[in-house]
Amino acid sequence: MRRLIGLILVVTLTIFATLVEGFRNNLWISYRDYRSPYLADLPSGPARQAPAATVMVVLVRGLRLDASRQMPTLNGLREKGGSFIIQNEPPTYRVPAWTTLTSGATAEIHGITTNQPGRVSGASSIFREFQLAGGVAAVVGSQSLGDTLSAEVQRFEVVENPEIAHRDDDAARIGLEVLRDHQNPAQLICIELTALEDTVNDNSGNSAAATAITDSRIKTLLDGLDLTTTALVVLSDRGLPSPNGDGGGEPDVAMTPLVMAGAGVAARSQGLIQAVDVAPTIAALLGAPLPVHAQGEPALVGLSLPLTVQPAGGKPLPSGCKVTGASTGAAKRSGFRTSTRTSTASPWPNSITTDWEVETPAHADTLPSICLKNWINPANTLLIAIRVSYSFGRLRHCSACGWCCPR
Repeated sequence: MRRLIGLILVVTLTIFATLVEGFRNNLWISYRDYRSPYLADLPSGPARQAPAATVMVVLVRGLRLDASRQMPTLNGLREKGGSFIIQNEPPTYRVPAWTTLTSGATAEIHGITTNQPGRVSGASSIFREFQLAGGVAAVVGSQSLGDTLSAEVQRFEVVENPEIAHRDDDAARIGLEVLRDHQNPAQLICIELTALEDTVNDNSGNSAAATAITDSRIKTLLDGLDLTTTALVVLSDRGLPSPNGDGGGEPDVAMTPLVMAGAGVAARSQGLIQAVDVAPTIAALLGAPLPVHAQGEPALVGLSLPLTVQPAGGKPLPSGCKVTGASTGAAKRSGFRTSTRTSTASPWPNSITTDWEVETPAHADTLPSICLKNWINPANTLLIAIRVSYSFGRLRHCSACGWCCPR
């Protein structure tokens, strides 16, 4: 009897284990082959004035946040510009993480959940939107990166050097050649550096040494840039503490650096942003429309962007009408963060340009000075109704146009 019971138990457990294994495999297949239901064909937004003539994005594969703080070149850029921590959400595998950075959408929206070959997201990317707006984008990187981009970019330069130690040398060299190509100029250039990731995955060397080499390649690129007209953005897709150590939400995997400096970047800015904010931030530097499926927003604290004020209904400004400076205290009480420069009529019809930064739309319901007028920045991310209906500082209400004109 005991043998019979034991046999039945063994058979039962074997059948149960088989069912569980089948369920697990089906669950993984369902996850791997996920198709997003949210990729509707949406219209692109308008392009805006570009704060930077060129934006160079350097993607360092597998760079951890703690390792980035040991890189002298990156630390020098932090002093000049912005230093941000990117919070990534799982899945933090190579391809899903990259797709989130370029589309501004999570995996639930863009549909890429694993590194499965052959899967290309249907979500709009910063490359697609920039090119639709008339810009030229170029990418320098591995063939695997090219496979994920598909037809997203007009120019793709493959880095094929089999030697890990020299692969990033080629990427930096080709990237600078693209930058200096005046016959086919690109305003958005993305360069992939993979030596650090390859070193960790292959267990082929010291990751600290690979990090130092990566820092020197970034310096090579930096030395070839004019930061008065070009913005340099250095970021990581995910931290890679060990081979195949990505995919989850552990801090050393999910918390990654973004360092930027140059044209359109606010000096000594810092903060915590979401991975979905990266593509909108790059779009703001380029003056490009945001990717249409993006869930994030530009990291405005890290950008030096003029705000453009447009009259409601396209009403033209009267001759001589402009906005003049007010005291900082009065400006802040009326919903402005800063008031540092006098704003004048802009070269665009029916608009004026101001250096004041407007608080979030939620303040529109609580501040007595806000109603009726639209404030829009070049990234098209702030849309706030405003009208100064009382006098403060050197501003007064203009009955002719509804704007604030000098006394």
